[in-house]
Amino acid sequence: LHRHLRTTSTWHPSARDCRHPQLDIAQTHHYMRPDDDDFQDEVESIVRQTRFLRDNAPGKPALIGEFGLANAKWGLNDYMKQDRDGVHFHNCLWASAFAGSSGTAMFWWWEVLDQQNAYRHYQPLAAFLANVSPVGLRPATATTPEVRLRLLGLQADNRACLWLVNRQSTWWNRVVQKRAPEPIDSATVTIQGLHPGNYTVLWWDTHEGEPISRQTVTAESGRLPLQVPPFTNDLACKILPAAFAE
Repeated sequence: LHRHLRTTSTWHPSARDCRHPQLDIAQTHHYMRPDDDDFQDEVESIVRQTRFLRDNAPGKPALIGEFGLANAKWGLNDYMKQDRDGVHFHNCLWASAFAGSSGTAMFWWWEVLDQQNAYRHYQPLAAFLANVSPVGLRPATATTPEVRLRLLGLQADNRACLWLVNRQSTWWNRVVQKRAPEPIDSATVTIQGLHPGNYTVLWWDTHEGEPISRQTVTAESGRLPLQVPPFTNDLACKILPAAFAE
């Protein structure tokens, strides 16, 4: 009657709900629990859920409406108290933004965000995305020979944005196992499908929310090579036509 957007949620991902013609937003709720095979890898968890939404609702806005670290009975997991720096929260925000959802995954236990002052993780991502238009974006065709590097990204014909995360920088490794990720010092990335020409690459600190370096790179035959600055946990970049970025 009032033309409000409509959505719903279920205990488990529902392809039928995603495809329902009277539901405008596809969404799922996902809590990482100890019995899940991706419990220790929050990025893989978010990517799987986003892929499900996109496969079943390719023409609709899609959101992960609730998420968090849960115990076997769906309650607040004690590991959450150990993750004082919000490692899993930070990674889930950036993963959901770059995996193809229509917004960041929405954390359920908001009181934990208050207690741990975790709202600070929103600002850097908001700053990065402030002038990124979603029009014409598709999953990025980016590859790397560096086995420790995981790539998520979006691109159009003449621009792209990427999130690069060290596979060792999961909440389980850093918070539970107390393993510091090994730095990635000399990775390369190649993006396919960009128009020929010169591009400006702005590398971003994902915790400070600001550019840390700039490169000028040339795309030839639909191939744009990137030299990744040294980093330890994660890094992001914007790729824009050189004339536009000046």
